[in-house]
Amino acid sequence: MVQIAAFPVGRRQVGGDPPASVVGRLVRCRVGGGSFALPLERVAEVVALGSTIAPAPRGWIGTLVRDERPAPIGDLTFLLDLAPTTVNRREARAVILRGGADDPFLGVLVEAIPTVSEIGDTALQPLPPIARPTVTGLVCGTIILGDELLLVLDADALRERLAAGVTRGGDGRITELRALPRREVGNGGRIPVERPQHATKPLTGELQALVVATMETADGGSGFAPALPMTWVQEVRAWTAPRPLPHAPASLAGLLVWRERTLPVIDLAQRLTGIPGAELNPRRRLLIVGRPGADPLGALVIPGVHGLQTLTASARDEQPPLPETLDPTLLSAWTRHGDGAIAVLDPVALFA
Repeated sequence: MVQIAAFPVGRRQVGGDPPASVVGRLVRCRVGGGSFALPLERVAEVVALGSTIAPAPRGWIGTLVRDERPAPIGDLTFLLDLAPTTVNRREARAVILRGGADDPFLGVLVEAIPTVSEIGDTALQPLPPIARPTVTGLVCGTIILGDELLLVLDADALRERLAAGVTRGGDGRITELRALPRREVGNGGRIPVERPQHATKPLTGELQALVVATMETADGGSGFAPALPMTWVQEVRAWTAPRPLPHAPASLAGLLVWRERTLPVIDLAQRLTGIPGAELNPRRRLLIVGRPGADPLGALVIPGVHGLQTLTASARDEQPPLPETLDPTLLSAWTRHGDGAIAVLDPVALFA
């Protein structure tokens, strides 16, 4: 058994927002092959599984006995909807979460012996807006330690999710474990996101734009080339695999560390057309999007760069029809350029 003492940490603020900073130390662990962390003060102890685990319903590993009381252990890989990994039982540990004096012991399984990291007063970066309506509340933010991106787990949300599968008798004792829900039920305090609503307009005047390689539409049309105003292009860089985010929408490829910031990475093809980008495309790049001198909105996975071009307005009768499968709220203009169609992207709408 590894006994862990408490240490101060920033508290969740009103409305479910993550704390502005985390003070003290974090318990770092591996789950589903990724790096996660819990505030040290919310961890009561870390124990080996031993041989007392018994069969349990979906989402549970089993039950340990702590201080002569049962301690149900949940499968954190299941709750985070991560791909199962082979767990070395000698290395696996149950992290017992700290609750109130009368609360039952509840814990989660991690894949290796956790380590404790001193982080001082480090900013907890919130999840990107595009992730908040759909990403499970189990992740409250991110922290960058060196080159490592840690997803910080919300201990209160974890306990609430585990408690949903526990039946207690009149005396408070645990009488039954029920299958755990993989996703939270109801709104769960999620933050609503208002998407910009506007109609796609014809291009007016001239626009310096970075034109992306052509994409196909879901209706089998002739395709189109996305373009981003050069004023929004901060960098085009080589492909780097992003860190997947649990329960993320299909278009959110993950998170990326860029200049000590955590950026959302959007699969542009998936976002625009519903067709996933080619994973093995050797020409794919990451396009960092943001206004000059401002923090970037995020990164786009693009299938390649066609080049920098000056787009000009065309006559109304020359405007190509907008494919029905494209969401016009993601575009600021739709126009013809040469023999093809150009979709000028709305950067703010893409990351909303």
